[in-house]
Amino acid sequence: MHPPIPRIGPSVQVKLSPLDLKIISILQRHGRSALSEIAKSLHVSVPVVSYRLDRLARENVIRGFHSHIRLLPGFRYSIFRFRSRPGRGGELFHRLESDPRTISVFSLTGSMDIGVGMLFLPGEDREVVTDLQSKREFDSFERSEVIGFTPAELDYSRNLTPFTPRGLDRLIGKGRRRETLKEKSSIELSVADIRLLSAVSKNSRATLQSLADELGSTVSFVKGQITRLIDEGIILKFFASINPYAIGSYFFVCAWIQLLSNEDEEDLLRGINRMQIGNGTLRLSGVWTHALFLHFASMEEFFSFEDKIRAYPSMIKYESQIVQKQGHLDWIPSHVIKILSSNSQKSREEKTE
Repeated sequence: MHPPIPRIGPSVQVKLSPLDLKIISILQRHGRSALSEIAKSLHVSVPVVSYRLDRLARENVIRGFHSHIRLLPGFRYSIFRFRSRPGRGGELFHRLESDPRTISVFSLTGSMDIGVGMLFLPGEDREVVTDLQSKREFDSFERSEVIGFTPAELDYSRNLTPFTPRGLDRLIGKGRRRETLKEKSSIELSVADIRLLSAVSKNSRATLQSLADELGSTVSFVKGQITRLIDEGIILKFFASINPYAIGSYFFVCAWIQLLSNEDEEDLLRGINRMQIGNGTLRLSGVWTHALFLHFASMEEFFSFEDKIRAYPSMIKYESQIVQKQGHLDWIPSHVIKILSSNSQKSREEKTE
């Protein structure tokens, strides 16, 4: 017997036309698609696409445009899961959300659990963990190091209208190299690369000119940077961040998995990708082997997934929790750029001396 699952998000949905849904579908998979390319694919005019896109943003259907970026070499990523002390969950959530090292933070319904992803420079993570534990603000604590990230194809319009865009394969940011990418020490990123990655992770539809102005660079240099970062597998995908509750009553679920063998990982991830229910999988080293972030359009879909995954041959342990609230998403937290810029300045000064 499955327990009842609470609905999250507003009950009022935005009325969307088939054209709106097709635009959403394209932008979820090709976030930097030019208006002219979208218009040509859909056989409509550019002003029509522009008007629809502005409306989708105004009505909070499209919440922004971001980038999936692989784990950056030279950094360490950790994900924490813990149960806060009674009455401290809200306060702890806001404090973690404002921490300059936090990528994102989640509060999980049905308990006072908090899930949080953090990025650290080498050696810094131990200091943070010690600081968190010393405050004794939680009853239980689990930490896993993130060693791989696989973005997924997620299309919220799939339950509303079937649509496969054509003629868009040549678009930049189409999502190459979807295999699980691990840290490679051979790839070196400059401060300029990190600043660009930070900019496109916050707004992946920013024009080359606006990116050049923000970074104090030239259009040709920025264009070359983006092309190189895609070719090197650093930028995995540009995508539109969709508010699922504006187009349907979805559940956002955080699932934790412990597999017997990593050999079964690819088969499991392929199956999840085929279902088009996830927007990313973290490969972990620690208590759990994987953390999944999944969306379900109905309780029946969620229960079906739960039954299948619990029966998976190499599954040792599985837990899932509904996400009640998600904080900001900042793939490259501000402290990273600050520290790298400071180190770069010191290095220049030492060379000058």
